Amino acid sequence: MPCPTSPYYRRNRLDADAQARYDLVIDAVREHAERLPSGAHPEDWTAVADHPELFWMAGPLMDDGSGAWKIQYYDLSPQEIAREQRRIDRTAEMILDLAPAGGSDWDKALYVYEALVRLVRYEEDAAGIALAGSDASGVWRNGRDFSRTIYGPLAEHWGVCVGYAMAMQYLLQLLGIECLHVQGKSAERGGGHAWNIACLDGEYCLIDATFGRGWSVGADDRPVYVAHDWFGFSPDDYAGGAYSYYETPPTIPLPARFSTACDWFRRTGWFVEEFNPAQVDALVERARAERLTVLEVKCASDAACDAVRRHLEGQHGLVVFPHRLHVLAAPLLSGVQLVGIGPDGEVVVP
Repeated sequence: MPCPTSPYYRRNRLDADAQARYDLVIDAVREHAERLPSGAHPEDWTAVADHPELFWMAGPLMDDGSGAWKIQYYDLSPQEIAREQRRIDRTAEMILDLAPAGGSDWDKALYVYEALVRLVRYEEDAAGIALAGSDASGVWRNGRDFSRTIYGPLAEHWGVCVGYAMAMQYLLQLLGIECLHVQGKSAERGGGHAWNIACLDGEYCLIDATFGRGWSVGADDRPVYVAHDWFGFSPDDYAGGAYSYYETPPTIPLPARFSTACDWFRRTGWFVEEFNPAQVDALVERARAERLTVLEVKCASDAACDAVRRHLEGQHGLVVFPHRLHVLAAPLLSGVQLVGIGPDGEVVVP
């Protein structure tokens, strides 16, 4: 089944009347209107989930008690918004100018994923959050929170999971690829998290650029390599609890089916269905021939993972780190140590 021609996941699932109200909402935000426009309903507000480019918008609608719904914005002037948009545009153009023009959706999305993982470091906009509060006259100001918008990742090159997911959505939409960012729970982070649903060449899959750093953050806070556990995977891959549930509005139905056809490991040949020593030996030889920093292998089961790990350690002398989603990673170059950042910012070794 082909993907929709529009990159806007939410709008593609609405009838004509709902699309008209959707357009009213988006136009209102673009014009910095103070209130939800006449004819639109509060539930139509989910339209903004399609538009990460509206980075000056802050939070959900507010009920002012009079029956009118107020739209919240960050405390930014039109001049500041224009300046920040120019910085976003420069980075987006820098990334997309090198995207594979003749490639498939999968090729383009993989390129964007790898670019964001390498470019963006995980960091919260503490200064922006501190700007929120009541001013001297008692008026509440929303300040800003750029780490949870496209501005942080694309202009400052830092952000948290929501910023990563919005930046991925924004760039894929510019490439004409249908994409949505969703939020839910993650066992990996122990709390709320955000990631993407994308339609690549007719198949729906999940992408999580935040976790693409893997166990690979070095002393300079840059990834040693791009971990591909989190590109093109499906909900079946995290049955063990990597994500516990989605937390999206019921008016945005999730795809009825996700495919394994977009899985990076299956697509590129780094997948082990059943343990075969000769196959694993060939994968190690291939990784060295391609001068990879880290060997990544995905297995179909716990049993296959255990057997592959023992073979890599016993026959090849590699130090193997178990990732999530049945993925194993082993540094191939001396001096490369895989480490991660724990929930409190501390460096941890798997």
